[in-house]
Order: sequence, then structure tokens, then C-alpha cells
Amino acid sequence: MYRASYSLDHAYRINTLATTIRLRLNDTDIHCNAANITPYIGATASGVLKGVPLAIMILTGVINGAVMICRSRGRRVFRYELANASRDPAESYFPGLGDCLHYIQFIFLTGCLTLSYPGFFRASVGELAWSSLILRNWPVTHSFIYPGVEDNIYAVNATYGFEEMAQYLGATTMSDLWTNAIVNLALVLLGVIVASQLVWLIKSAWQLFPTRGSTHIIDLPTEFLTHIQHMGWSVARVLLNYFLHPIVALSLYQPLLATWYPVYRTFLAVSFVAALAVSLAFIVWYLVKDDRQNNFFYKGAYPRNSSHDWLSDTLYMVPFLRGLAIGALQTSGLGQILVLISCELFILSCLLWNWRVQRAWRHACFATVRLVIVGMSCAFLPRAGVHEGNKALVGYFIISLHAAVLFTGFIVDCLYEMVRFVLSKLGFVDPRAADMDHHSDKAPVRLSPSFTT
Repeated sequence: MYRASYSLDHAYRINTLATTIRLRLNDTDIHCNAANITPYIGATASGVLKGVPLAIMILTGVINGAVMICRSRGRRVFRYELANASRDPAESYFPGLGDCLHYIQFIFLTGCLTLSYPGFFRASVGELAWSSLILRNWPVTHSFIYPGVEDNIYAVNATYGFEEMAQYLGATTMSDLWTNAIVNLALVLLGVIVASQLVWLIKSAWQLFPTRGSTHIIDLPTEFLTHIQHMGWSVARVLLNYFLHPIVALSLYQPLLATWYPVYRTFLAVSFVAALAVSLAFIVWYLVKDDRQNNFFYKGAYPRNSSHDWLSDTLYMVPFLRGLAIGALQTSGLGQILVLISCELFILSCLLWNWRVQRAWRHACFATVRLVIVGMSCAFLPRAGVHEGNKALVGYFIISLHAAVLFTGFIVDCLYEMVRFVLSKLGFVDPRAADMDHHSDKAPVRLSPSFTT
């Protein structure tokens, strides 16, 4: 009997131990065991990895929203009426929040690829499961939950990336996770509706109280109609912009489980994805007519410069291609990487095609970073034969790159916009140059027959 020990209670816990045990008799290998042991990252690291991206996302949305409100109050000309005289009902209350959420979802979902990641990598990015509406084992479990952590070590034995991620999370099976994501999405939409109603009721009650010198008469039916329009666009934004990518990926994974579950489950999943595709196509078509798509997809990954740019319209279907790669191609890690690389190359090609008209540096940088990260993930392909130590280095670099993008691409960017706005108010910067929201003053042009010649 041979005994070996290794301390797992050191401060540097985010690592994976690659162990190989060989038994030799007369210079001949008679047995070989290999295992990768990943210690639990700890409650502190888990809280930091979960809370810091959430705080960055909220802070980005709040700062961008405050700057947008301050800019809109400073305008006195070029107003136009769609639902009211101040803002487009399709415009987001928290611009920039969705863009940050999309990148956090990219971090988590690319950690669900069917690749031989170092254990600490999945354990780290798995803390961002909340961004994809996965809350471990709630609300549906069917009385089965993966152990997750046993004896301070992650207990994992899976084939596909999604299944392995579920085991790292200590969650339920993938079929129940899809159900949970749909239920959580419905709860989020219900929360948006309830919060919107409460805000409108408070605002209406406040406006009913007379103020000194006020002669304005409130038209409650018109105000209510405007409120319904804003609420409808908010629900559409949550469904078709914020959580489209993870819902498509989780739904398209269900056909792989068709042999173990009823047929109606697969039919519902595929039908839901088809309904989302039709709804997104209709929303894009409706907004493009008046060149309002940048209000709905504010700071999104797919900028547009012309209402006749059909090539940019196709970019809105990129989340479906990513969902197809991550969900439906779980049996082939190489196929997943190839599709994801193709998506980023397609985005860069469209940006380069329109470079003379619109130089979208921010979008090009994000697409380049995503392309580099997906390309580096080739090191985790089993057929690549990369040593576990080198895999760990690649994993550390990818996590560091994600952290740099979250800090510089969102925190620094929104603080930069806020500083530019403050300096423009103080007169140190040209107000027209500091106002980067070019589309909020752009009124849709509609010619009436009485004004045509």
C-alpha cells in the first residue's frame, strides 16, 4: 500500500491537480490511473466571481442611464413624438446594461463547450450561471441534484460540456435546467411588468397633486397608452435582447436528450426557438423602417449606419448561430469552435465593409477579443494533446482577459462617457462632440399626402 498526500487548504485555491499513477512490474506498465483533481475554490472566491460582474453590469446600466437622462433634459430642439414628446418607447431605461450582460453570458456559455477545460476554469466561470437564468436547482429538480462538491473536491463525471457544467454547479439535470430557465425568464418578465406598473402608479399619483402655478391637465388615457407602449418594449427587450442567447442555447440542447424524454419536450423547445426567431425578425423589420434599431439595441454588438444596409440586418441572427453552436453541437467541440469563430469573423467582416461610413472601434475590439478567446480554446481540444500544465496557463490567461474586458470595456467606458458629459456642461469640451447619442434626436420622417407635391 502506498500513501500520498497534498495540501488543498492553501490560499491559492483556483487550480487543478493533474495526477497520474503508474504501476510497473519488471519495467513494464501493468496499470495506469489518471485523474484531474479540482479543489473547491472557496466561498470567498465564489462570492467575488459572482458579485463583481453583477456589480459591473448594474453600475454600467445606472451610469449610462443617468447620462442619457441628463442629455435628454438638455435638449430643446429636434424633439419628435412617438409615444410622448421626450423619448422613444423602444429606448432602454438602462442603456449599456444589455451589452455587459451579453459579454457575461459569453463567458459562461463558452465555458459550457465540450472541451477538456482545466477544472478550475469551469468552476470559475460557472459562478456566472445567473446571467443565463440558471439558479442551480431552482425551481424544478425532480428530487435529483448532482453532488457538486464532495470532501472539498468537485465531483464530476460527464461527457458533454453542458452536463459537466451542471455537475460543477451542483445543479439538476439539463432537462430540468431548461425548464428552470424558461420559468425564471417568465418570472423576470413578470417582475418587469409589476415594476413598470408600480412606477407608473407612483408617477401618476404624484402628478395628480396640484403644484403652485401649475396649469397642466393630465390626460390619463394618453398617459396610460404611453405607459403600455413602454412596458411592451421593455418586455420585448428582455426576451429578444437580454436573454436570447442563453435561451436559444439551452433550448437547442434538448434535441440531444430526445431519446430519454418525451417527444413533446423537444417539440416545445424547437418551437420556442422558432417563435423567438420570427419575433426578432419582425421587431428588427419594424424598427428599421424608421431607423430606430439603435434605440432598442443600444450599444449592441451590431451597429448599423443605414436603413438599407441588409448585411447588418443579418447580424441580428448571430445569437441563434451561437446558440446552435453551444447547444446543438455539444457532441463536437471542434464543430462548436468553428461555428463560433465563423460568427466573430462575420461580425468583423461586416464592420470592415462599413468602415468608411461608421468606424465602430468598440464593437471591433469586442469581436476581436472574442475571436482570440475562442481561438485559444483550441488548446482544450482532446486531439490537441496539450499538457495539463499548459492548459492551466491558457485558462488563467483567458480568465484574466475576461476580467480586463469587463473593467476597461464597460467600467472605464461608462466613466469616460460620464466625465465627457460633465466636462461638456462645464464648458471644457464641445457639447456636440461630447454627446455620443446621435440617434436620440433623429426623428423618423413620415410624409403625409397633404405635404407631398
